Amino acid sequence: MNKWMEYLNESGIRVPDADYSQPQVLKSMVNENYSKISKKMKTVRHNNEAFYELLDFDKPRVKRRVAATIASCGTLREKISAICPDIPNVFYLEQDWAIANSTPITSIEIQEKRLYFSTGAAIWILDQIKAAGRIEEAAAMLPDDEETLDLVRTPDLWDPCHGTELLFSVLAVIQQRNADCTATDQKRKKGKQNGSFRVFADRFTTAGTHRQDVPSRKRFEMLLSMIPEKAKRAAVHHYEKKFWEWVGCYYRCRAIYAAREHKLSRSCERFCSRASQFIQEQKTAFERSKTAPAVLKKEHIPLDLPSMLPELMSKGSFHRNSVPPPRSVPSDIFSLGDEMVRLDTQSDNLCDEISDFIFDSVSNTASHPSYLKEQYGDEIASILGSFSIDDPYELCFAALYLLDQGSDLPWLYFANSNLMENVGRCLPWANGSYRPDEDVIWNPNAEGELRRGPRRGRMPDQMDWYRLDYFDKQDAPEDGKRTNLAQIVYDLTGGLMPRDSHRYDGALGELACFGITGYKALPLLNSMLLMGEARRRSEIYVNGYPEEPEPEKPEEPQDTVEQLHEALAALRQENNRLKQENGKLKRALHSAARETEDEKEKYTALTEQTQLDRRELAELREIVFYQQNEIEVTPDAGIEYPYTVQRRTVVFGGHDSWARAIKPMLKGDIRFIDRNMLPNADLIRHADMIWLQTNSLSHKFYNKIMDVVRTYGISLHYFKFASAEKCAEQVALHDLE
Repeated sequence: MNKWMEYLNESGIRVPDADYSQPQVLKSMVNENYSKISKKMKTVRHNNEAFYELLDFDKPRVKRRVAATIASCGTLREKISAICPDIPNVFYLEQDWAIANSTPITSIEIQEKRLYFSTGAAIWILDQIKAAGRIEEAAAMLPDDEETLDLVRTPDLWDPCHGTELLFSVLAVIQQRNADCTATDQKRKKGKQNGSFRVFADRFTTAGTHRQDVPSRKRFEMLLSMIPEKAKRAAVHHYEKKFWEWVGCYYRCRAIYAAREHKLSRSCERFCSRASQFIQEQKTAFERSKTAPAVLKKEHIPLDLPSMLPELMSKGSFHRNSVPPPRSVPSDIFSLGDEMVRLDTQSDNLCDEISDFIFDSVSNTASHPSYLKEQYGDEIASILGSFSIDDPYELCFAALYLLDQGSDLPWLYFANSNLMENVGRCLPWANGSYRPDEDVIWNPNAEGELRRGPRRGRMPDQMDWYRLDYFDKQDAPEDGKRTNLAQIVYDLTGGLMPRDSHRYDGALGELACFGITGYKALPLLNSMLLMGEARRRSEIYVNGYPEEPEPEKPEEPQDTVEQLHEALAALRQENNRLKQENGKLKRALHSAARETEDEKEKYTALTEQTQLDRRELAELREIVFYQQNEIEVTPDAGIEYPYTVQRRTVVFGGHDSWARAIKPMLKGDIRFIDRNMLPNADLIRHADMIWLQTNSLSHKFYNKIMDVVRTYGISLHYFKFASAEKCAEQVALHDLE
């Protein structure tokens, strides 16, 4: 509301459009956006320090992100201006790009912990080296010591194309590629002398000082050199293409919001024109009253309405049942005030909707189409659903490779995070559902059974393994997520589909000779693909490359040669046995380490949950005490309303009259959910605080909210009073802590 008053007070003077073609203007605007977010991040208190670090809002990474944002604006305008043109005084492409990229959304490092992009990159690297015939050469230079391999992070999977030990060795090279790098500055924190604690945007990659003459870098660069240059160029081109394709999808959606902003802006301009005219008329009437004969009573003389307008347009002044204003105030001011409130509310709602669209874009990647339609409408849902990924393994490598090569694209966090979330959601292990002990096909003692799904139709002639076109029809629409064929295979078997899915297409003719055509040929083609890859998979361990031929020895007596051959055969047999035993011990050690880590995580989660439960129980006891004793405390905290909430807050429950009373008191980063609206899981898990008004909240909704809150450890609080003003005070006091 205040922004319209400021606009009126400017007496029609408007700020000229910004010219972002000027480098200094563009640089200043981008820096200002990142600076505002950085300052706001410092004021937010979070119980996990890694939360801030992994959002990459520390000084070195913000500097790198700002440089990338500025450098990309020229290409952005060239590719996007026709899709989403500027609207003077409403929307500017460069400004929106800066706002989007400075939004604190999921970074690629956080995504790596959930989706294991480095594993996808390692598999792609092995595929390319194997196709180039250099797999034995690669195995000879890969690490095989337990200390190095024990640091590897990867999901529990089996690849028919490559041995597990070989995959672990490549992952060790990728994840520890900067482990030996050293920093030039002297202000290094203890425990962070190297960059190995991050897989992607580590401190050396951020500063561009990662290409050092150290063993870890030499081994990584040697591994890259074994990949054909043509394959690396194709991967980079693929990433750039999908990157700008996603940016185009976003700005097709953003253009819809910009049109709504433009329409609202014109309505506001018309309102301001009418309000200015009204004020001018009142000024004229007031001036005339000074010179007119004093025939009217003093209380009927018109007041100085321009100076009264802000007060009359403040909170609560437009209710018809409120205390009547002075008789000299014209009734037209009420209609102007009502329209101001309506426009102000529409503006706030639209700003919140655009902000939520940007902030929730990453988490909505795998959302069900019906949820997207309900949230954003058919047009935007259709645009978001049109984006797809064809080769996630190649894009995993490209993101890592471009970061290592110093490209700006991975530092454009908004587009890169959304693209990589789409990539990660297409990887077979994205759902992480397979457990060997729960496999009812191979484990008779496993609990549960396979579900009987609907009847299948005719199999398609071609299969796209990575397109997210499938949904679990037994899940509710709001809980269902898109999935692909590769994920279904992984969830049931724990295995990955081979990447060259067309290797056996040439066998269609042979099958046709036997009368096997159409849908009958597909199962056989896929079986041949799996069997062929499994038979020829790389069973090369790090220290298992072929032995060099032994030098010729002078002839010895026949009996001595036979004895040597027997001894050599026995030694080889013993050596093979020791290798097998060593491999089993390595796998057992790795499995034990993972189990220990899992148990630690479970214990930490249980401890945190116990603390949350204790706090929740204390609040519930306090609520019962106040209700049983009918205590209603009046506000006395000295808080000025409306209070602007700083932490992301979501409120559930409460009667409609209570909601109408409390909403004007709390502004900022807070959302009130209608008591009849089904709670949204993504909305809850992205919140910093959840508030419940239990006097009007169904058990069904309460249980759903609590499931999500306890899963993600969200801070939960209960309103103790029925008074809206006292409840607003509760929120404000907790927000200030």
